[in-house]
Amino acid sequence: MRLNTLHSTLLLAALLSVAGAIIAGNTQPSPYHYETVVPLALTLPSTTQLVAMLSDTEDLPDDEEAAAYGPAASLYYRRIGRLAPAWSERRTRFEQSLQQAWQLHKKWHPSIRSVQIQEAVRAWRGDVTLPGMSSLPRLDQLDASHTYALDIFYQNVTRHGLAGTVERGPMVFALSDGIVVAAAEGWTGFPRIDQKLGYLWGGISPKSGNGVILYAPEERRYYSYFHLSDVHVLPGMIVKRGMPLGVGGNTGLNARREGRGEHLHLEIFDAQRGRYMDNRHILQILKQSAQQAAGSRGRPFQL
Repeated sequence: MRLNTLHSTLLLAALLSVAGAIIAGNTQPSPYHYETVVPLALTLPSTTQLVAMLSDTEDLPDDEEAAAYGPAASLYYRRIGRLAPAWSERRTRFEQSLQQAWQLHKKWHPSIRSVQIQEAVRAWRGDVTLPGMSSLPRLDQLDASHTYALDIFYQNVTRHGLAGTVERGPMVFALSDGIVVAAAEGWTGFPRIDQKLGYLWGGISPKSGNGVILYAPEERRYYSYFHLSDVHVLPGMIVKRGMPLGVGGNTGLNARREGRGEHLHLEIFDAQRGRYMDNRHILQILKQSAQQAAGSRGRPFQL
């Protein structure tokens, strides 16, 4: 089993932390709950395998399009195309194992020690960002966007890096309880001589950039949050609805293009039907989430 190098390092640190706590006789739960994260993470497929599991080979970039983004992107999408048939067949068994893990750990909730994060959780009102930090597209705008994804635009973005090309947006929150099945950052691209952006390494995929994929066992849905700047969770973590997953950004080939950033790319894969939800359905889910949070004063769980 191959894991993302960054996450392999973090998991090794987690294992050492747990071992140290046992040796020291410390039985208090870790704020990151490594006792749950490590066993779950070790049973997960790699990020590439998971992307292949959820990919529709007809929607993958063709060889010419992928090659335009550089050799690393071309190799990546060719590999996804080869892995997709076998890994899509394994999806049902994978979800069954996640369901079993969920039954064991779903009552746990994170111990959040950061005052900043605590304040953000209290202020959350059911959207993917805090109130006033993002806006949803109108129905008449949906046909001009992705059919099976929703772009949610940030209202508060700062820019830094070379010529201000790197964006940092607001905090992004989980829309459901679930298990983090993929989380990757470190996306790196470069400007090409022909002015097209190239891809080197990192992230969920060349186009998606940094991101998080969360599986919600009780809904049987995969929630994908793409183009993030920073990722605050690890594979194997149990998260609750309203927990911060990371910070918005413009990583990924699509979002890093001039005039194409300032948004979160949200996808929802319906595992029961074996297909991605269309953007109108996703928009409805977001509105229902806000209504649900309003009924519970926006508090997803007790800190």
